[in-house]
Amino acid sequence: MLYRRYSSLLFLFRKAKHGVREISAKQYQCFSISENSNDFRTNLLRPLLIQRVSGTPGNARARQFILSKLQSLNMWDIELDTFDEKTPDGNVEFTNIIATLDPRATRRLVLACHYDSKKLPNFVGATDSAVPCAMLLDIAISLQNQLNQLKQNRGNPTLQLIFFDGEEAVRDWTKSDSLYGS
Repeated sequence: MLYRRYSSLLFLFRKAKHGVREISAKQYQCFSISENSNDFRTNLLRPLLIQRVSGTPGNARARQFILSKLQSLNMWDIELDTFDEKTPDGNVEFTNIIATLDPRATRRLVLACHYDSKKLPNFVGATDSAVPCAMLLDIAISLQNQLNQLKQNRGNPTLQLIFFDGEEAVRDWTKSDSLYGS
């Protein structure tokens, strides 16, 4: 069952005193158990294994995929943070996706990744950062019932998922050519 994989995360989230805590070997093992890795690869990862350079149709496809998965759960307050930024290749539009379980909560536990990919020929950025995006979606889907219950009980802190656009450099990683959206 998918719940088992993230049950330790949910337990720690609920019981956290908002400080660093050690987890047992058994809890740690739950984080790495994948009971349905084929669904993960097919339904969550594969659609993101495309070129996702900011400002391109591939980036828009990835953004729409992430949005549709979150919207299908019907429990997230979703905000799009869209802005234009000057890059070495001209102005580019970036859009961060911010999904908050309970926007009324005063504190948030943020899990974040970036969904854009580096501008290189045929580069899809599997581990940079398609896999982390798929993992965040998997957490949202796998813990849907538990997170919804947490939302109904007005848990504080609430969970917030952020998918940044514009983390990658347009040309070369420098202070002025990177981290546009993050």
